[in-house]
Amino acid sequence: MPLDRPAATQIFVALDTETTGLSPVDDRIVELAAVAFRADGTELGTFEQLIDPGIPIPPLLTRIHGITDEMVAGKPSIEKVLPDFVRFIGDGILLAHNAPYDVSMLLVPMMRLTGGIAPGNLVLDTCALARAAFPGAPNYKLSTVANLLGIPTGKAHRALSDVHACKGIFQKTLERRGASATVSDLVEMNGSELIFGVSEQMLSEVPRGADRAAILGDAMRRGQPLKISYHGGTKGPGLRLVNPITLMRQKDGIYLVAHCTLDRSVKSFRLDKVSAIYPSVS
Repeated sequence: MPLDRPAATQIFVALDTETTGLSPVDDRIVELAAVAFRADGTELGTFEQLIDPGIPIPPLLTRIHGITDEMVAGKPSIEKVLPDFVRFIGDGILLAHNAPYDVSMLLVPMMRLTGGIAPGNLVLDTCALARAAFPGAPNYKLSTVANLLGIPTGKAHRALSDVHACKGIFQKTLERRGASATVSDLVEMNGSELIFGVSEQMLSEVPRGADRAAILGDAMRRGQPLKISYHGGTKGPGLRLVNPITLMRQKDGIYLVAHCTLDRSVKSFRLDKVSAIYPSVS
């Protein structure tokens, strides 16, 4: 997508997932919702679906989002839902609050279903946009920002309610940025460029040669783990076993978005601080 297009001419799709936990590798989606809309707020359609994760929903998560095993019993699997979801989002610009997490939860089953093919939509993070547009908030949780901006939140931690809160935060951000904002302006505010899929352009910019890019690209498409020698982050230098998911461009370089087995969560690894990449089946 050309980034110099006016934001006012684009279609945006706010999305949210509810899950069995925080790991895109070990956990599953139990609810997926989205709303497509124009920059002026006009809604074009709504997507909402409970999903059978195929594994029990932990009681702790049920206490958060209210979704029980009984509610998802007999509902379609994520593999059956994803084709309809892809048709729904079209080529819209995707929005999510803490986007790398939701994108990761969707990309892992999508790559498995399609053999490594994903739509490639641009993704913006309303958490990052809110930090840029509304500095000084006590925190940037979805509910905090929505309440700060006077946006109704509905039932917290249900996907469609969170989607509408996300949409409202984005509209307030767009108003703050001004009517002349381009997609490029929004990417700059966002502080990163994230693609819903494997970006060939970003792969071509992976530091230290084409071999590393080929290993990364193959592992992301196949959903296979890698070992990386990383010289950054809070854990210090060392080998990390990761499940690579996608790439993200920030001002200081290309980052690998991956599930880190050490932290058991989605992390971003700056690739110029990765000295070696090893395929792994462990």
